[in-house]
Amino acid sequence: MKTERYKYPPVSTFDIKEIENWLEEMAAEGWFLKEAGPYAWLFEAGEPENVRYRIDPATEKKGKLDEEKRLDYEAMGWRYAATQRDFYHIFMSDNPETEELHTDAVVESFSVRMLEKRLRNELMEGVLVVALMALNGFSVLKALIRYPVLTLIEMRPAMIFYQIFYIIWFVGWISVCIKICRRRKCLAAGIMPDGETVHTNRESKKKRLWHSLERLSVILLIAGLVLSLFPDKSGQTVSMEEQVRTVLTLEKLEGDKDETLQNVREEEQSIDGEGDNIMWRRFSLFAGNNYEIYDQGDEAAGESGKKGGNSSSLHVIYYRPRFGIMAPQLYSELQKKYLAGCVMEIRELPGGAGDFHIVTGTREDGTQVAAAMLDGRLLLAEYSGGVKLNDKVSLIEEILVSERRRGF
Repeated sequence: MKTERYKYPPVSTFDIKEIENWLEEMAAEGWFLKEAGPYAWLFEAGEPENVRYRIDPATEKKGKLDEEKRLDYEAMGWRYAATQRDFYHIFMSDNPETEELHTDAVVESFSVRMLEKRLRNELMEGVLVVALMALNGFSVLKALIRYPVLTLIEMRPAMIFYQIFYIIWFVGWISVCIKICRRRKCLAAGIMPDGETVHTNRESKKKRLWHSLERLSVILLIAGLVLSLFPDKSGQTVSMEEQVRTVLTLEKLEGDKDETLQNVREEEQSIDGEGDNIMWRRFSLFAGNNYEIYDQGDEAAGESGKKGGNSSSLHVIYYRPRFGIMAPQLYSELQKKYLAGCVMEIRELPGGAGDFHIVTGTREDGTQVAAAMLDGRLLLAEYSGGVKLNDKVSLIEEILVSERRRGF
């Protein structure tokens, strides 16, 4: 049988009364506090016993226990157990008749005030970190308000984890400071704060649930740090097989049949591994198998067999939200973001297994934009060239149908 074990506090280490109650519960199970680390606390095994624990906020420099205070407390019947960083000392007594450490509420309020000041200093550091993050995340917040679903899908997973961590962490610290400030004011007035005389299981469960949420936020922070080491997208040249089967490229859109141009593109790919197009596969927590394509080249050859003199470009993004309820909202946000200011043409075509929706428009610079949706799969295309996207609606539908068949 283990004689020692580490245990994480189930509540905030600054929730004084709850920490005292938890330590008493552990003693009743036969585990007595030996060390109070910054995260995990060390307990040693013993005979189950009814023990009282009391927390005394550290008033000494660097939180080091004053020897004279320790001897005075021992004379009162309180044995020193551990110190939690430089915030407070923990004492224990196995005698139910032992007098309380602080019988005068006014005296105790001064000790609690020292703890409150230390917490405020750490909170200010936290506020600075959150402020710096807010400056970097202002554009993200703005985008979340305007395009919530689209932003969540396109946001890096690491950034999502960071946001969750900082929100939970900041709210937790604010809550702790408010509680300690309220406790000191009550003590200074000579009255016991609410909740100090009565301990209910319901209140304890709520606090422990919140603390579990704080732990989860730390795990998310670690996961975010790990994910930030990896690229959020990986790119590769669109293979000939993918061009034929599923994805939308310039050759498909413009119907390029010129064998010479085809051979040149294949030659370029065999020489340096890259053609004029590249596909980026993105990882998202809220969408699966989504990709982005950039394709650029000369306009396709006309009937005379000569290539056009102007260059054409194509930008394609494919989305498949993991939750079907997100698709209609995403379709609406794509129109709002990419087709704003365009003269739009809206079409709804019944399909074999679902309705096909597409909206097309042209910007002032001549760029044509199309947003399409079929059975929770969405495709956005931005194209500059001589072909009319309105004439390629069936091709865009074919792309989405092909993705549906593949289960992507």
